[in-house]
Amino acid sequence: GNTPPATRVPGITTNDVAGDLVIDADEQGAVVVTGTTSGIEPGQVVTVAIVGTNRTATATGTVNADGTWSVTVGASALDDGTAGVQASVENQDGLFAASFEDGILIDTTSVTPSGLDVSDDGTTVIGTAEPGATVEVRDPEGNVVGTGTAGTDGSFSIPLTDPQTNGEELSVVATDPAGN
Repeated sequence: GNTPPATRVPGITTNDVAGDLVIDADEQGAVVVTGTTSGIEPGQVVTVAIVGTNRTATATGTVNADGTWSVTVGASALDDGTAGVQASVENQDGLFAASFEDGILIDTTSVTPSGLDVSDDGTTVIGTAEPGATVEVRDPEGNVVGTGTAGTDGSFSIPLTDPQTNGEELSVVATDPAGN
């Protein structure tokens, strides 16, 4: 009798999106999603969808000779919040494979520090930023003169390396945990 050809069972996996499962403002315009396939021929089309809270961004790419793939998805239209990534592909036998990764955070909003004040003795800057943000205080030349982290309520108190008592203009920059 005739032996039918072996059927290749297709598979697809995705690597951690954005490397850390957080899409920040710098990454949102071009989110690179990568992964691997098995039982899929080179050149087959991989479709990737980033499913946000109220919109979906989709793009396609192709499977490389070694089974890896990379797709760049423009996700600028997606709102901040949680998201998932779906990757799908079909082999030449018509068999379909898909994967879904959830738990991705889209955080593109940065919060400008507010309520800033320098203590009377010029040794501390206080204010409010996004909870968990890294806060840097810089002198007029841009040198960092104090750093700290905003607490769970967003408040911070940053000790300065040198007292600022002569009316120096300081700048305060906050970077949230997502990198915004």
